[in-house]
Amino acid sequence: MALLVYGDFLCLPCYLASQRVDALTDAGVDIEWRAIDHAPRLTIGAEPGDTADLATQLTTTRPHILTGETLPGALPSMTPRSTAAIAGYAEAVGAGVPHEVRPLLFSSYWQASLDIGDPEVLRTLLAGPILRGTSTAEPLRASGYCVSVAGTPITTEAARRMREWSTGWRELGHPQPPVVVEDDVHLHYGMAALARLRTLVEEIIPGDDGPPSSPAPLTTDHRHASPFWVSEVGGQWARPWAREPVRTGS
Repeated sequence: MALLVYGDFLCLPCYLASQRVDALTDAGVDIEWRAIDHAPRLTIGAEPGDTADLATQLTTTRPHILTGETLPGALPSMTPRSTAAIAGYAEAVGAGVPHEVRPLLFSSYWQASLDIGDPEVLRTLLAGPILRGTSTAEPLRASGYCVSVAGTPITTEAARRMREWSTGWRELGHPQPPVVVEDDVHLHYGMAALARLRTLVEEIIPGDDGPPSSPAPLTTDHRHASPFWVSEVGGQWARPWAREPVRTGS
């Protein structure tokens, strides 16, 4: 079985789909995730979050959650442009670390409310994973620098990859993400895509109560590392930090 998944980092159902992709990938399923911007905006920077839209996404997505999956406890405070995040992910694919960078980008926005459209934020956030990768491009190999100050990719290969992802999605009729293409034949999108991923998780990982290979949290009193620490150190703590909701207050 081969799955092709299109997802938008600013789409909450895609965040849930990403967690299921992690579980299936850990179980040996061949999955390619392609990042897209399904609702591009013309603004240069982040805007205040659309409270109504974000609340609607949460309301419609929450009934689909499985044991071991997480959704944000609080809605993000802003809506960034996703171009830079897609560029960083495209470089991560070339560097061989997409499965580390994808959940980090999703959790950084949905759980920590970080502006993943800001190249300066991404330089810190993604430096660790990129440095652990295998890119031969000097800026990535030497410093983990994977997004230009304009929010574009560093390498021509990543720019080409972004164009191919966008073109492929549009050739499908630009359906609502998440989009799942199964064995190049069957197309599922929106909540139907989430349902298909759920079926696959239940079939391939029977009796699973959560994402495989998730270690214990850092400590009882300090369950969440900062995004900078995770990106720089990562290791066994990257995945639990990326998947657990951030709790504030008492």
